[in-house]
Amino acid sequence: MKVKRKVGRQETKLEGKDKESKSIKVALWDGQKPAPIWNINVPYRPQGDYEGVLLTRQGVRLYQDALEKRLDPRGVPYYWIGGNAPTGLVEDGTDFGAIKKGYISVTPLQMDMTDTVRLEKLNSIKL
Repeated sequence: MKVKRKVGRQETKLEGKDKESKSIKVALWDGQKPAPIWNINVPYRPQGDYEGVLLTRQGVRLYQDALEKRLDPRGVPYYWIGGNAPTGLVEDGTDFGAIKKGYISVTPLQMDMTDTVRLEKLNSIKL
């Protein structure tokens, strides 16, 4: 499996070991329709020293956004979303918990919630 991570102008390519990559690639889509939506979170690790890959469910993120009305150089208003960096609840089995512990998390999604049926099926596969 190849994953690209882009932070600002810097891009990092991540590649798992061949055996691990093959397992993930085969497991990610079993041909069922509709094709799944994947949420893949890669923790910031400058040396690429990831603990591994975990199949997860969505965790709870806590946002403290601030909405600022600004004017562009032509005087047209726009809104800037800022605020503190999001935090979350570090729980085993969640995407947020996984990235906080140094793992790449892979979560199968439906439109707006964890695909728990697919996740349970995937958890039986040894990665």
